[in-house]
Amino acid sequence: MVQVSSHKSDTIKVIIVDDSAFMRALLSKLLNKDKKITVVATAEDPLDAREKIKTHNPDVLTLDIEMPKMNGLSFLDKIMSLRPMPVIMVSSLTDANTKQTIAALELGAVDVCCKPKINEEETIQTFADEIIEKIYSAAGSNLLAQHGLKKKTIKDMRKVTLPRSTSKFIAIASSTGGTVALEKLLCNLPASTPPIAIAQHIPPGFSHAFADRINEMSELTIHEAIDGEILSTGTCVIAPGKMHVEIFQKNNNFVVRLVDSPPVNRHKPSCDVLFDSVHKSVGRKALGIILTGMGKDGAEGLKRLHDLGAKTIAQSEASSLIYGMPKQAIDIGAADFISDLEDIPEQIVQYARNQLSVIK
Repeated sequence: MVQVSSHKSDTIKVIIVDDSAFMRALLSKLLNKDKKITVVATAEDPLDAREKIKTHNPDVLTLDIEMPKMNGLSFLDKIMSLRPMPVIMVSSLTDANTKQTIAALELGAVDVCCKPKINEEETIQTFADEIIEKIYSAAGSNLLAQHGLKKKTIKDMRKVTLPRSTSKFIAIASSTGGTVALEKLLCNLPASTPPIAIAQHIPPGFSHAFADRINEMSELTIHEAIDGEILSTGTCVIAPGKMHVEIFQKNNNFVVRLVDSPPVNRHKPSCDVLFDSVHKSVGRKALGIILTGMGKDGAEGLKRLHDLGAKTIAQSEASSLIYGMPKQAIDIGAADFISDLEDIPEQIVQYARNQLSVIK
């Protein structure tokens, strides 16, 4: 019987799986500095890790992609089949690795971190802050939601034909767990869907591979956002890692602007930046959606859209891997609808048809 682990103790137990002795030592040093994290074991390959998982019953696993005896993807697949647990992929940034890491997220990994440049102290500190935050997030994740997404039937709207509109626009915010949620959502929408822009918290280098992978499966045209491009019906753009994405109007067209400015809410791309630009350029005719993710990025921006009269949706707790961002939005009254992920494609179709009604 498959069991889904859950973290209940004050200390988060972590096992590090990496074939590099240097990386195992570095990760152990960085993580053990945090009072709430304890590295209970390290492993040089999946076979070594398997025995240590049985012995230590970790709360979170960090996992490399490229390892001897069994690669990270194969090992992750076995973990998620036999003993699901929160897994963070720690990957070097190569073309092959980025594609495999995106596949790992689809298999059930909670999040991804890019390995730091070992000769840059500032980079290592940034990496430490990032992975510690992601371990906290992973330890509190709702793996039942993530596991359930594979079994649930998302409402399939792909064959629907929608009326064309030059005024409708959809903005989506997502973070931890968002890659899986976005795949399920975008792959069940018709090619006639109004244009979509997405701010997904994802490391630089992975956003392009993520967009390409979903594009292969979706009726929509999905790609990493390009500065200055015009967005038309059936087009969906995803903000590049480490760039804010904004939408503005020019000659009655929706146009993308990429902005290399400081992080907002500690994030770049920031969901609030996207929502606020849509607030200015689209206004009350927009649809704002906030999906799974840790923290509060996007909540205030969604509230400003809501208060203007735009339609707004927050993902439900039951279907969110991490309920942080949707909960923050719901708590401040930013959401017209609190929806299970499987219902959101139908709501998007209703919005495009002017049939998404809010009961006040």
